[in-house]
Amino acid sequence: MDIVAVVVACLKNLCIGLEYSGLLAEFLAKMVECGLERDRLAAALREALAYVTPTQARRLCAYYLGGLTQQQIADREHVHNSNVCLSIRRGLCNLRRYYAYHPQGK
Repeated sequence: MDIVAVVVACLKNLCIGLEYSGLLAEFLAKMVECGLERDRLAAALREALAYVTPTQARRLCAYYLGGLTQQQIADREHVHNSNVCLSIRRGLCNLRRYYAYHPQGK
């Protein structure tokens, strides 16, 4: 069962005896809107990450999106922590440079 079906079922149970079709339509529209925004941001991130090296992209994602510490990344990749730190720092520098020339992420 997908998330929309679960949410719809929950809303139906919560709104028994109430007019929920308008609320449900509004909620589903917001979910679609959030999904489109998430997709747009994900595409912009993929485009920006194309301007860093594959190692920098992997480490930036692991650190900022995956929530790993620099030491955990270093342990996984069997490298020294300073290599990870430098790679992340240079990756951020490359991303700043990218966004300086592409302010909208385009």
